[in-house]
Amino acid sequence: MVLPLLELNLGMHYVAFLARLMDNRSELRTAALAVDPVGPPSVGLVAENIKAVLGHVPPHLRDRRVLMALELTVHTIANRQSRTVDGEDDGLTPTMFANDLVDAVVGLLAAPHSSARRG
Repeated sequence: MVLPLLELNLGMHYVAFLARLMDNRSELRTAALAVDPVGPPSVGLVAENIKAVLGHVPPHLRDRRVLMALELTVHTIANRQSRTVDGEDDGLTPTMFANDLVDAVVGLLAAPHSSARRG
């Protein structure tokens, strides 16, 4: 989920476009259905594989977590690309940034849910 988006050309502005589109869910749904009513197989496969390893999280929370992970990924990459274009330097190499973002997404997905902690 993270690495393919990081590999896109910085000057393309595609991730920034995705971030803005994600903020408008109805438009995103309409655009996605216009392109492919079934959806690309890779998206469903990634989501299903992620959900499969999250057995400790109830199904309704898994769906939300996958969406949160996608939003975190897209918005974080878009924000960094924008700052880089503006000449800002966060001090991280591309590899360090990628590793940090992957760690954050894994932490989000793998975290125990609150009801499990309240036990």
